[in-house]
Amino acid sequence: MVLDKEKLVLDSFEQFFTFEFYLRYLRQNCSKDLRRIQTLKKLIRKKFIKLDTVNKLSQTNLYFPDDPGCIYPIDLELHDLVDWTLNALQFSYISLDSLCIYLGYGSLQFSEQDTNLLFTPFNELKEHVKPSQKDLAYRFSDLTSQQNIKAVFNWWCKHIDGNYRDTNKLIGKIGTARIEKKLEEDGTYKTIHCFSQVPFLSPNVIFFRNENYCIYNSDYNEIKIDGEEVTNSIVLSVRVDKDFQNLDEVLDEFVDHLRGRQAMWFFDKLQSGDYPGFELNDPVPTIGSKLKLSSQYCPILDRYNSITKNLVGLMCYDEVKKNKNGIKKTSITNVAEKLSHDIAEFIDCDASVIEKDYYYVSKKINNINEVIKLKQHSKKSPD
Repeated sequence: MVLDKEKLVLDSFEQFFTFEFYLRYLRQNCSKDLRRIQTLKKLIRKKFIKLDTVNKLSQTNLYFPDDPGCIYPIDLELHDLVDWTLNALQFSYISLDSLCIYLGYGSLQFSEQDTNLLFTPFNELKEHVKPSQKDLAYRFSDLTSQQNIKAVFNWWCKHIDGNYRDTNKLIGKIGTARIEKKLEEDGTYKTIHCFSQVPFLSPNVIFFRNENYCIYNSDYNEIKIDGEEVTNSIVLSVRVDKDFQNLDEVLDEFVDHLRGRQAMWFFDKLQSGDYPGFELNDPVPTIGSKLKLSSQYCPILDRYNSITKNLVGLMCYDEVKKNKNGIKKTSITNVAEKLSHDIAEFIDCDASVIEKDYYYVSKKINNINEVIKLKQHSKKSPD
């Protein structure tokens, strides 16, 4: 159990570094796209604040679909509404189902008036998204977030330090778990493992959008064949002029989408009292099973102790970029020397080693766009 948890921590670091390297690549090569997304987020925020001021949107009442008489008051958090709308703009469709996920509820319904208000920022800003922005490898809400690399480094150094683990009664190589005693009703104690979460954002690369295929859902996309609109359908469109290395995985993804949508249709029928003429034989796929872990493809971390190397190099890289003369080797050396003193309480790292880590990370940042493409196409290494 502990080993499985530590594997998840390492996977989280793989996704963390992929994301942070890509973010710096964008700042270097696609800064206009990033600035537009940040501006878009500010505009969405302003529109929701105005809607809340005029219409008290944050104090809206929701109700459960199976019991319309059960009113459920809830405070809509501004950051949830902003991120939800931001991601909807990226993928060119908006749905209340995805908002329910942001709010942490399986299914809630809104009045028609509240729905129109919630969709207002999306409808007013949907023409402001550029094609180049939609091609970015991560969700807009992730790309506009801020992370404290120094705090992540501090957390990592503490959890791999034997003395820290002993003092805090942590177990495992990374120290993300502790054993505690839980008092049972019969008066006996049960040994349980308590796991801590990693204190950083580790988003997944966007997989469900490829240049050689696309999966359409008639709930969100207008689909027409021979002039006739297609409803209650999932459609797989495959380019015949593109090479396929991962057709089996594309078909698996399509089946997951199909089974998921069929389960929703089945449930809706049951709720309306109209029993479907067939049974669902296969289990409904979970969100976790549909998301592919980018950590398994073209990994950035080549070994366990490279986490420290990448974190140190990343901190040095960020400090160098703050320095106007950072492109000069002398400036990089000065930054490395200062950083060596700053992190001395955690690790003993010579400035020359930090400088090497800087160049190591810089190279990875410069190449990260190609790595992202390999991950998106489910390839473990370059051909």
